[in-house]
Amino acid sequence: MMNAETSSPAREISGDGHMSVADRFRYLWRNALRNMRPRRRTLRAEAYHPDTITDAWAMASPSRALTLSFLETTLSAVQPKTNLRVLDIGCGSGFMSDTLAALGYQGVYTGIDIGDRFHTNVAHPDAFQRNFVNADAHTFQADEPYDLIISFSALEHIPEDPKLIAHLDTVLSEDGTHLHIVPTAWGLPLYLWHGFRQYSLADIEQRFGATDVRVYALGGLFSFVLHFTFITVMEMLLRVPVRKRLPGLYKSLHRACLRLDQIAPIAPAAYVICSKPNGEHP
Repeated sequence: MMNAETSSPAREISGDGHMSVADRFRYLWRNALRNMRPRRRTLRAEAYHPDTITDAWAMASPSRALTLSFLETTLSAVQPKTNLRVLDIGCGSGFMSDTLAALGYQGVYTGIDIGDRFHTNVAHPDAFQRNFVNADAHTFQADEPYDLIISFSALEHIPEDPKLIAHLDTVLSEDGTHLHIVPTAWGLPLYLWHGFRQYSLADIEQRFGATDVRVYALGGLFSFVLHFTFITVMEMLLRVPVRKRLPGLYKSLHRACLRLDQIAPIAPAAYVICSKPNGEHP
């Protein structure tokens, strides 16, 4: 079962919204120290590398492309049941319902978010009964348990994520699955001021335990350098839309770097956390 024990959330600084220069330096310094702190752990991550690179993902960041590839190729092994009750934490537009529908899933989809950006027009309207809850996920009460609880770059924006994780465990079905995509400790120089935190394997083990969890590492050294150069430096810091100006170059480098990551599977940008508290992984 999940472990809610963690360091005090009061020591965390949010990278979302307005930040002074001092706040920015303080955020980077505190997160860098926390991410580098040596901690005992038993959890290990499996490297995920895509067999094929889809052109539709070629303009995305490497970690987003790898996440979509992971869902397409590996989700069915993690959650083989296709008629699901899905809870999407920090759902945004609710795009995940179309992503799941395209993979053959159907059922009931509930998106929850504190801001209402939910889209009613979807590509697969018949796959899911779609619901949106404009609320804090900590207070969400489910009428029925969910088979798949998923989040895509959401946990790092939650101020007290261990409490949320423990609460979500109570609304999970007996054989249900948690699937959360989070930035790794290596993600700090890539995303800079983003959310409250990044996640080391020790952080994941502290929040989810180790016996019922499988973690996949997305990316490697080459995609790290690509993201840092094109997206972090050029687009975030210098405000130069280099991917729009040089799409052909970026696409070529994108494909090459994702393949070359296999020979240097270090510095992954994101982790996929798959937890089955009440069952076993296939």
